[in-house]
Amino acid sequence: GEAAGRAKLAYYPRMPGNSTLHPRAKWEQRVAFQPARRRAMFRSRRYDVRVETLSEVLRAHGGGAPVELLKLDVEGSEGGALRGVADEDWRRIRQVVVEVHGCAARGEVEALLRRRFGRVRYTADEELRRCGLDHGILTAAGGTPPCGDSLLQTT
Repeated sequence: GEAAGRAKLAYYPRMPGNSTLHPRAKWEQRVAFQPARRRAMFRSRRYDVRVETLSEVLRAHGGGAPVELLKLDVEGSEGGALRGVADEDWRRIRQVVVEVHGCAARGEVEALLRRRFGRVRYTADEELRRCGLDHGILTAAGGTPPCGDSLLQTT
């Protein structure tokens, strides 16, 4: 999260990978499901959970080492998660891949990434676009990673 603390998590037992701190935004995606399935899929339970910033996680598990790839899919909390990265930790991150849902979230995350990286690219999920949803992946890279491979290189 943007700040450490506590938050309410909506847990979806039938699609746990979609559990989120932002269930209203997730509900907008219901148009991709048939009505009978939609009701079952979007039943949730609410849990009080501890939220950590990415900088806290990096410091606890990264030991100051470079982060070759930060992959982020936190179901609507992407902007807050990226705002939870301290300036000194941004310098360690070489590349970022972020799943985004909706135009507003995409704009927010893209702006955050553009302030930190030289190259940012958006790839839309065309299947969800046909359902009327703006959903896709933002990739960002700065300098050349030590291994020489970049997600934004064209082949």
